[in-house]
Amino acid sequence: MKNKLVMITSILIIIILGLSSISIVSGYKGGKNQTNSLSVEEIEGILFIREEEKMARDVYLTFSLIYDEVSIFENIAASEQRHMDAIKNLIDKYNLFDPVGDNPIGIFENNDIQELYNILISHGEISLINALSVGRFIEEYDIEDIRHHIGITNKVDLIRVYENLLEGSYNHLRSFVSVLEQQCGTYNLETILSPDDFNEILNGEKINRKGRN
Repeated sequence: MKNKLVMITSILIIIILGLSSISIVSGYKGGKNQTNSLSVEEIEGILFIREEEKMARDVYLTFSLIYDEVSIFENIAASEQRHMDAIKNLIDKYNLFDPVGDNPIGIFENNDIQELYNILISHGEISLINALSVGRFIEEYDIEDIRHHIGITNKVDLIRVYENLLEGSYNHLRSFVSVLEQQCGTYNLETILSPDDFNEILNGEKINRKGRN
């Protein structure tokens, strides 16, 4: 079981690292009435994170139907919906084009996000352990990407929303690792984050502010 999990983990790392945020956001052309108060990178970041959070929500909703013996996917999907709503507020505030629109579960405007979603679902459908591993990697990927977008803006409202999403991802990562350990015992796997960063998050050294994530 552990050897199989290591193999799956390595595959996911290759997949996820191969789909950089730069590649993903390049597909966005934006709306006609975008405000001039945001840079192109800031606009792309908002639109990308909107679909990225939808991808996480849709993956977890799908897995919640397959693995109804655990509650983690349903619970975190609800959190991801709140993340989507927070980004939608920014889209509305700055009069941007919403890439999500009325798209149903599993449908994305961005081809790279669509491809990543399909791959992650195919891995997670194999077993509960695989699905939990997919969840763990989605959260690590989100953490890396949100940090990047925090680093390229000085807009207080964007930073506030992104930091809340980041703290939510810290909580989600801890939850997935906890359930994984319950299912298959203690394990050591490759991570997207640095080992020190990963362990700091698991140990609660990156503290969550009060509020819902």
